[in-house]
Amino acid sequence: MCYNINREQKEEGAFRMLLAQKYRAIVTHGDPAEQQRISRILEETKLFQVICTTHSGEECIRRTLHSQPDLVIADTLLSGVDGLEVLQQIKLRCSDTRVLLLTGYNMLACHRTVLEMADYCIVTPYAPDILTARAIELVQTQQKDTFAAHLVSNETAAELAILCAPVRLKGYPYISDGIQLSVHDPDVIHHHIGPNGLYAQLCRRHNETYRNIERCMRSVSDHIFKYASLDVLEQYFTQADLARGRITNITLISTLAARISNNLREQQRCSLS
Repeated sequence: MCYNINREQKEEGAFRMLLAQKYRAIVTHGDPAEQQRISRILEETKLFQVICTTHSGEECIRRTLHSQPDLVIADTLLSGVDGLEVLQQIKLRCSDTRVLLLTGYNMLACHRTVLEMADYCIVTPYAPDILTARAIELVQTQQKDTFAAHLVSNETAAELAILCAPVRLKGYPYISDGIQLSVHDPDVIHHHIGPNGLYAQLCRRHNETYRNIERCMRSVSDHIFKYASLDVLEQYFTQADLARGRITNITLISTLAARISNNLREQQRCSLS
């Protein structure tokens, strides 16, 4: 039987509504004629709404932080703050916005490390169809990634609710984030104590120490083991896990991550059948 077909249909409908919306873009270029040309190229696709054009790097950053657009197209040569600084500031402070950088060969060679932060670089001069194709690809990929993250977040909350995990506990967001990180990248759970493993990522994300995150997650795991019914626990964990008298944080996270991954694969299979 297909998994929760009603919820799947609602989620598919929500995704179609997202795709029907226009993407908001900011164009920043030192040449006013190029600003207008790029804006025209985008708007002729009927997919974009250009909400701002500017020659100022400072203005581009300010408007991006205020408006949170889907896409910023920035030339590297701007007045005041240059395009490389615009790129760095946006990626640092507005990471969901895609940045398409326009640059010359010399700049590409001199600043390759910085330019790799961009979601895409186009070397000038370029054909309009190249700009159009790359802009559409960037925003649609981002939208699909955002929607997928939304599905994983909802599945995580649903599974934790079944296990009676209380949202009020400080460790709840650590457990929730740990599960979602493990769904998106299973390797983080296999190397959870490494420099790029699960605990390191949680420490950076929440600005907490390893010890505090482990202790707070432990309170959630212990609460689940104490208050969830035995029938529910037996559906999630092995008899060996239950015989230990408590569930480890890693066991809890890896078990729920695996269930959520399986649920999402089943939803995808049903949508294709």
